[in-house]
Amino acid sequence: MSEISARKILLTPVGKLAIVASEVAITELEFLSPKSSLKDFSNSPYAKALVDLAATELGEYFEGKRKQFDLKLEPTGTKFQKQVWLQIQKVPFGETVSYGAIAKALRKPNAARAVGGAVGANPIPILLSLIHISEPT
Repeated sequence: MSEISARKILLTPVGKLAIVASEVAITELEFLSPKSSLKDFSNSPYAKALVDLAATELGEYFEGKRKQFDLKLEPTGTKFQKQVWLQIQKVPFGETVSYGAIAKALRKPNAARAVGGAVGANPIPILLSLIHISEPT
């Protein structure tokens, strides 16, 4: 797990978010309680620039001006989770795909439930396009 080098708190239409970065990339996007007392901080100019850019891009996304993110992301997870998250990034904006379809794309056709678990464990929601994933009906 990378050390936290910067954090930015952002008020959005979906609530209060904390954008977290290491020296290298965005590592976490956390939904906060409205009463959260977390504050912005930075001990690195580079990491601060990363969280500031992420805040700008998220603002554009919520305004309907952005459909993809141009951010370096480094989520922490297992090898399988990272494979799922990489596959999620390939889903075009506006398209929906099932857990089963992702499992098949990973050549693990019986792993739909595991894909669902990986989707739920994503530490960088929104930025990894989870809005395109659907549960089986």
